[in-house]
This record gives sequence, C-alpha cells and structure tokens, in this order.
Amino acid sequence: MSILLEVLSAATLLLWGLNVLKKSMLDGFGTKLRVWLASATKNRALSFVSGLGVTVAVQSSTATALMLAGFVGQGFVSAAMAQAGMLGANLGTSLVSQLLSLDLHWLSPATLVLGFALQRLYPDRRLGHMGGVFFGFGLLLVGLEMVGRASVQMLHGQSMDLVLQLMADVPLLALLTGAVLATLSASSMAVVLFVMAIGAAGQLSADLTLMMVAGANLGGAIPPIFATRHEGIHARRVMIGNLLVRAAGVAVVLVLLSWISLPDIDSGRLAVDLHVLFNLALCLLFLPLVGQVSKLMAVLLPERAADEPRSHLGTASEDEPVEALAAATREALRIGDMVELMLEKAMAGLVPGGVAPSEAIGLLENNVDLAQGRLKLFMSRLMRHPLSDAQRERSLEIMSYALNLEHVGDIIDRSLNRLLVKSAERQAPLSSEGISEIDAIYHAVLSNLHAAQTVFLSRDLAMARQLMETKVQIRSMVRRSQDRHFRRLQDGRADSIQTSGLHLDMLRDLKRINAHIVAVTEPVLLELGQLRDSRLTEW
Repeated sequence: MSILLEVLSAATLLLWGLNVLKKSMLDGFGTKLRVWLASATKNRALSFVSGLGVTVAVQSSTATALMLAGFVGQGFVSAAMAQAGMLGANLGTSLVSQLLSLDLHWLSPATLVLGFALQRLYPDRRLGHMGGVFFGFGLLLVGLEMVGRASVQMLHGQSMDLVLQLMADVPLLALLTGAVLATLSASSMAVVLFVMAIGAAGQLSADLTLMMVAGANLGGAIPPIFATRHEGIHARRVMIGNLLVRAAGVAVVLVLLSWISLPDIDSGRLAVDLHVLFNLALCLLFLPLVGQVSKLMAVLLPERAADEPRSHLGTASEDEPVEALAAATREALRIGDMVELMLEKAMAGLVPGGVAPSEAIGLLENNVDLAQGRLKLFMSRLMRHPLSDAQRERSLEIMSYALNLEHVGDIIDRSLNRLLVKSAERQAPLSSEGISEIDAIYHAVLSNLHAAQTVFLSRDLAMARQLMETKVQIRSMVRRSQDRHFRRLQDGRADSIQTSGLHLDMLRDLKRINAHIVAVTEPVLLELGQLRDSRLTEW
C-alpha cells in the first residue's frame, strides 16, 4: 500500500508541475498565443504548425484544443483548419514527451530556485509568470524522477506481476488502462511518461507498450469533449472529430498487432518513441483529409434548430482567472453576435414591404439582457479573487464592452425597431433617397460592429485606430443625410414630409449605436497613449 501511495503522490506532483507550467504560460503569454493561433490558420500547414507550437509552449494539447474550440464557435477558424491544428497539437504533446524522457532531473534544483525567486521578485509581471514556468518545469522533473523510482519498487511486488500477466493475456486491458488513466488525468503525456518509467524497468513488452500508448492517445481526446459540451455544434464537431481520428489510429494498431508481434526492444524510451510515431502517422494520413473529416462530422452531427449558442460561462471557474477571462471573452463575443442579428432583423423593415420580426428581436433582446447580467455577476465574482493588473484591466474591458452591447440592444429594440414597425403600420415608407442614405449608414455601422468584435479579441492597435476614425465618418454621413433630407423638405417632397420624424430618428439611433460600438477601442488607445482626454481644441 505504501508503494502505491508513493506512486500516486509522484504522479500527482508530475501533474501539478504540468498544471503550474501551463497556467503560468497562459497567464503571462496567453493573449499572444491565442492571437497567434487564431491568425495562423489560413491554410492547413499553418494551422498544423500553430497547433504544434502552442502545445509545445503550454505543454498541453487540451489547452490548445479549448482555444481552437472557442475560435471555431465564434467563426474565426474553420472546422477543417481547427482539425489540422489538433493534429499539430497531438504531435506537439508527443514531442514534449520526447524532451522530458531525457535525463534532466539535474536541472530541477536550478529551475525550482530560479522560478521561486522570479515569482517573489516580480509578482504579477511577465518575469513573474516566466518564474512560474520554470517552477512548474522543476516540479515536473522532480515528479518524473519520483515516478521512475516508485515504479521500480512497485514492479517488484507480486500483485504487479499478476496485473502485467493479465494485460499480456488480454491486450485490450492494456489499451483500456491507458485510455482510462489519460481521461482521468486529462494528460496523455503524463500517462506515456508513466509507461516509459515502467518500460525502463524491463517489465513491459513492446506489444503492451504500444497498446498502452495507443490507449493514452485515445483517452487524451476525451477531456476536451467534456470541456466543450456546452459549446456550439461547430466546436463539438472538431473535438469529436479529433477523437475519431485517434480511434482510427487505435484501430490500425489493433489490426497490426493481430497480424504481427513487435520484437521486444530493451529501451526505456520505447513508449515516447511509439507516442511520436503514432501521432506522426496520424498527421501524415489525416492532414490531407481534414476537409473530408470536417464534412463527415457535419453529417454525423447535423446542425439543428435546437442547437442555439449556450453561455460560455457554464463550466468556467472564477478560481482560474485565465480560463475565466477566456470564457468571459467568448461570452461577450456571443452577445455581440446576438446584437448583430438584432440589427440585421430590425433593418429588414427599412425597405418597402419589409417586415421587422418584432417578436424575434424582443426575444434576442431578452437573451442579451440575461447574458449581460450573468456576465456582470460572473465578472464581479472573478474580481474578488487576486488578479494581476493586466487581468483586472481586461475584466473591466469585458464588462464595459458587454454593457455597451446591451445599450445597443436597447436602442434597437426600444427605438429603432419600433420606428420601423410604426412606419410599416402606417404604410409610410421613407423616400427612395432616404432609404439609400440610411442603408449606407446601416452597413457602415454593421461593418464597424464586425471590426469591434475583432478589436475586442485581438486588441490590435491599427484596427482600433481605424475603427475610432470611422466615428467621424459616420458623423459626417449622418450630417450629409440630414442636409439632403432638409433640402427634400424644402422642395416639398411628400414622401419626405410624411416620414421626416422617422428619418431623423433613425439617423440618431444609428449614430448612437455606432458610438457604443466604437467605445471598444478606447481601452486599447488609452493604454498606448493614442487617445486624448478631450476632442476640444485649445482656445
């Protein structure tokens, strides 16, 4: 029993080290990694490389999977490119296991001391987060060494001999064991390293090693599925598609071992070598087929009307600021998508004969209010936790953006939509010139909403400046439309006289909507000193 407890404690330390390393990397560099991952998905090769690179950086394919799921759910990354990114993430995990299979335990004292010192000297700064990375890596190395020593002691026990003999008689049990361990630990890499430690003692045949490694790869695809169960259908397709790809690899392994038996190789690195070969083979086989895999998943998991987007806050914990902020960011973007749909539906009543679906707009407005209220409560709870300055600033940005989106929804529902409905009831459409002018302003505002979503996610300075400049452009468009409208009134145009109030009120509402949209740029511009406190010139 004492040996088993020692193995469990060693495995716990290893997993804790992985978690500390991942958390510190995401805290310090998560935003840049997310932006890079989202932007480097133009083709399957770039997607593959970006998935591999991010996974090597954060030491977790699950973290990469959740990032990709969020991007797919918001439409920033296609399902096929996300599938390519997942192949890269899986290979990245196996390459990291290769690095950790080297005898690096002598580095642990230096990395622990350096990491602890950096965290103490530079808390809430990037160097402090880098210290967390070093500290986590040191814990991981200590845990790995403890796993190796404890595994040797455990293998000398009679009960372990019985387990290994049972696995030899029933190879599927080895596959199942690897899958269960990887699912419970949420880390295929940790299981492979554990198998490596057992194999180093010479107690595992090559066949059993391959079965356990294949099982670990299969089980490693399951935690992301549970983590994205509340995401949209598109995100779930990618995660389940990743599981099917790994299942196909496992099926090939089973067929292979039914025909031939691998020669026993006296190598403690066999497990990590097989881990790399397994994922490399999947990359070579499925990278050209990511489009077909995505189409297959669309057939197996069809989109239904009931598949409405759910809140991204359901599984997020305020105890994990990075994950909480990521979930809150996705939720704010979801609110933006609902507001965009409200605006499109409302403006359908602009053209003669068009009808704005008031009931649908009202339902969307209720959903926006509920989502914004939940997000506000979630962020208020999060801000009670110790946060870095950057995390606190981001929290305020998220709440401010969501509040501005709610104001936009209120304007659409309580003013703009009612104006268009009243116009339809009175059968008094705007003049053709008025429709053309307002339609141009509407499409400009809609384009700005798309840009605001991107600025909110990426915090890109150039795009933020460009979006802020459109505020002046919209103001000029509104002023020109007002001038033209007044000229039509002077000319005695009956259609303009009948709808004068409607025309001017719609211009006012679109201008107000745009002001709330453009407000997303202010935190970015203020932080970089690109915005004055007042637009007034000096006397």
